Amino acid sequence: MFAEVYDPFRIHHHDFGGLSVMHPVVRREVLSHLGFRRLDFPYVHPSWRNDGEAVYGLDLCFWPADDGQAELDASLIVTFLERYYAVLPNKPQAWFDMMDALRRRRTVALTGM
Repeated sequence: MFAEVYDPFRIHHHDFGGLSVMHPVVRREVLSHLGFRRLDFPYVHPSWRNDGEAVYGLDLCFWPADDGQAELDASLIVTFLERYYAVLPNKPQAWFDMMDALRRRRTVALTGM
């Protein structure tokens, strides 16, 4: 299972659409206790406004079925992100660059939150 979480050291504004959200430090702690791990690559999120803007300051995380798993097949990440963001036709160039870099990798390390 994938999850996104703001990096509290890179982003200091934590609302989403005017809604109050869980503070990123707390969210990271909760996800970590559940078993999520951060995927070690620079993640770019296409804006949900569909304006072609790149959103930075987030990490993509994954919850492996095996607690001892140290990496994830990069093609699984690519497949997920392509499907997840298929509804946004106006993706930023930074997102395409990230996807190309992932396609050139075999695996991506799972690290601590």
